[in-house]
Amino acid sequence: MSRNRIWTVSAKGGVGKSTLCVNLARAIAAMGQRVLLVDLDTTCRTLDMLLGVENTAIYDIADVLRGRVSAEKAAVRLPQSENMFLLCGTGDLDLTFSAACLDGALALAEREMGITVTLIDTHAPDSNAAAVAATVTDTLVPTTPDTLSLRAAEACGLFLQTVHAPQVRLVVNRFRWEDPRQPSLRAMIDSAGIRLMGVIPDDPEMAAAQEKGVLAKEAADDNTIMAFRNIALRFCGEVAPLFSGCRGIDRKKYIG
Repeated sequence: MSRNRIWTVSAKGGVGKSTLCVNLARAIAAMGQRVLLVDLDTTCRTLDMLLGVENTAIYDIADVLRGRVSAEKAAVRLPQSENMFLLCGTGDLDLTFSAACLDGALALAEREMGITVTLIDTHAPDSNAAAVAATVTDTLVPTTPDTLSLRAAEACGLFLQTVHAPQVRLVVNRFRWEDPRQPSLRAMIDSAGIRLMGVIPDDPEMAAAQEKGVLAKEAADDNTIMAFRNIALRFCGEVAPLFSGCRGIDRKKYIG
């Protein structure tokens, strides 16, 4: 496959943005792709903790973007897969960069490390959003089914239009199959105003495991693993209908 850069971004905390980023990376790596995760969330920078390598990194993304070290040298090889690498986040809230700077650093890393997919995790759209938008190929906006999160997803989608973010798609996290209080998928799509890319079921086991740096591939329900795999398949150019491979799910009930 050609190189892809996927941006996960949200305008609200707690919707599973970083969870989506790391587990999608794991699913893509399991298909034999070499994946680089880039933590540009200066407010939280949790990818290293979610991946269990918080005490491993010597350098962070600020060192790379300021030219102190190459991305290849700064990247941490992740224990979850020999095909996964991480550029750790920085606590420098003043970090700014141009599209040319980010693109140059990533392009060099992709070439020298053989990376085929790069996933970039950022906090709510900020002053660097235009630079990120100019360097990626796809954009994912995660949401949970509640009204506040869907409103935030709508606001994020509108902002992303102003920075010309490419291929903006919605991912619904923590979807509860049999909860009558939950809006329908169609209602969620209409509320957010963003086309749907995938649905991740609510999975308390995965949430607990991630506190220990364990990803869905190792700890989650089979349907959760399959949900991440379906999104990964779509990015790899394969056909993967919504809920494909998920056990006990009546697709017609949810997609009409």
